[in-house]
Amino acid sequence: MEQNILRKGLINCLTLLVLGAAAAAIARYSHSATGLVSSVFLGMGVLTAAVSYFQMRLYEREELERLEHEELRRRAASESLFEEEAGDLFPARQARLQFEKYFVPFTAVLLLIIQGLAVYFLWDYVGKDQPSNLRQATVAMALNGLFALLFFQFGKYSAVFARLENQWLLRPQAAYLLLGALLTLLTAAVEAAGWSGRPELDPIVARGLLAVLALVGAENLVRLLLEAYRPRVRGAEERPLYESRLIGMLSQPGGIIRTVAQALDYQFGFKVSETWFYRFLEKTIGWFILLQLTVLELSTCFVVIPPGEGALLERFGRPAGDRNVLEPGLHVKWPWPIDHVYRYRTDLVQVFTLGRAEETEEEKAQEAQSRVLLWTRPHAKQEFNMLVASRQQLDAAGNEEQTVPVNLLSVAVPVHY
Repeated sequence: MEQNILRKGLINCLTLLVLGAAAAAIARYSHSATGLVSSVFLGMGVLTAAVSYFQMRLYEREELERLEHEELRRRAASESLFEEEAGDLFPARQARLQFEKYFVPFTAVLLLIIQGLAVYFLWDYVGKDQPSNLRQATVAMALNGLFALLFFQFGKYSAVFARLENQWLLRPQAAYLLLGALLTLLTAAVEAAGWSGRPELDPIVARGLLAVLALVGAENLVRLLLEAYRPRVRGAEERPLYESRLIGMLSQPGGIIRTVAQALDYQFGFKVSETWFYRFLEKTIGWFILLQLTVLELSTCFVVIPPGEGALLERFGRPAGDRNVLEPGLHVKWPWPIDHVYRYRTDLVQVFTLGRAEETEEEKAQEAQSRVLLWTRPHAKQEFNMLVASRQQLDAAGNEEQTVPVNLLSVAVPVHY
């Protein structure tokens, strides 16, 4: 393997390590749940890139060993020595085979454990994370935007180089670099939404990323199970066991159809990439997805308010001037996320009781037969006593008392609105 390829593998590994650690530090500084989950993906990328680079080194040693052996065979007068002890003459090859037999599956299992633990422990934690303030959000937006640019530059170059030179060990590194660009850009967008008054999007996006992480873990588990039964074809393209096809799809959306076709070719031997349907989808899938996203975004420009309801129209989190209240009917607004509509029932008289927590209708129906209302028993599910100053006790105490005498009063004030 060429030194140039090894240098690219080492640079990719260091890039993921440095930028991933910086992104994790920024996520901790800005209390970003999305950035925290993104750091888990980047940590997986560091582990994958390190194993991939080490595997490149083993292939390089094997290639040097093969060249040395050929040189010795040309110089030697007899070849019997090399034919009798062939296994002892190729220690680098044996080391590479042992690495792929034991350490590569161990890496895949370790990734599966990391994915499972991250989903289990972070699912509730991201919902309790505190929103960032204005200064923290500004710093996080700027730095994550810079990280996205760096990730994209290194990842795009590695992906193109791996495809043109058929360097399959660079593919996992390129996929995680491009995924890092996507995740840091998403983190910057979530911080921008929090900066504009929508901090509730952060835990929602973070849990969405955890769901994706769970899918990657399920793919990893299925890949480990199928590896034992996958047909081995001599001369077929190898795929590292730690390489995730789902990560490749997320990092390179334009190659989703090609990735699916390669997966089918690899697992079942069915040449999907040679069919006319695949070639048609490969040419039109980008425009088709763009058309769908455009139609979806334009559909948010129209809002229908049914009779009996009213709506508040907000633009960038603030009332939209003279049109902040929408009456029943069809209305046109700016697309999401510029304008947002909050609906309310305006013809329904609603009521709540101040001073007590009422029971639900089902609880009232269950206790209606046996319940007896007495002054010595609570009349609601939970009653709250209020402190009320007692004028009579205050006059009797005079000026010698330092504390204000009070009474406990249980009230039930229905409020209709």
